Amino acid sequence: MMNELCIPIPFFKENQIAEVAVTINGKKREYHFRVESFPWDTSSELPEDIDKYGETTMKVRQLKNAIENYNNGWEIVQIYTPSPGSSHIQVLFRQKKFEDLNVWKESISLTVDIYNYLKKCRDYGLRDQLQRSAVSIPSNIAEGYERDTNKEFIRFLYLAKGSSVELRTQLYIALEVNIIDKKLGTQLIDRTKKISSMLFNLIKTRSVKFE
Repeated sequence: MMNELCIPIPFFKENQIAEVAVTINGKKREYHFRVESFPWDTSSELPEDIDKYGETTMKVRQLKNAIENYNNGWEIVQIYTPSPGSSHIQVLFRQKKFEDLNVWKESISLTVDIYNYLKKCRDYGLRDQLQRSAVSIPSNIAEGYERDTNKEFIRFLYLAKGSSVELRTQLYIALEVNIIDKKLGTQLIDRTKKISSMLFNLIKTRSVKFE
């Protein structure tokens, strides 16, 4: 069940960043917000016979394109209603973090489980290989996200995907030599497949929409 969290945002001027810190279940969370202005006046581009609906449609399309081309490290939170006759419209954004990525969360969960399941494993060589491969997945996702370019992010996503396949192969080996039981091994392998699929979709999205 999802609970909605309402955080009051203090007033701040355009292009400034507001930092909001909240504590949830004893864990501190920090959020960063900013307001940007986008052109809202399309009068110079309007045909003479356009009606009010057509004018609004053009404005919305213009705003949509501007937001899509905005810095991809920020996600839209709210669009403020512009004053009548306003030439610009303000939009509230929240800064995204790699911790927000579902594929990062999935890979962290898998890594923790790999460590816990292999605590008593005496095959230290294969255990270390499994743990290194697992750790490499969320680590590459995080490092790539913090890089300066989308191209670099995609490169690290491919590295994470490679680590996921490497981990899956090692899990097959662990199954064959009876280091882990069949039911558990199958579950872990299925989770690596899910992560690989999520990475593939993220790479595709970043390649198409952010290049």
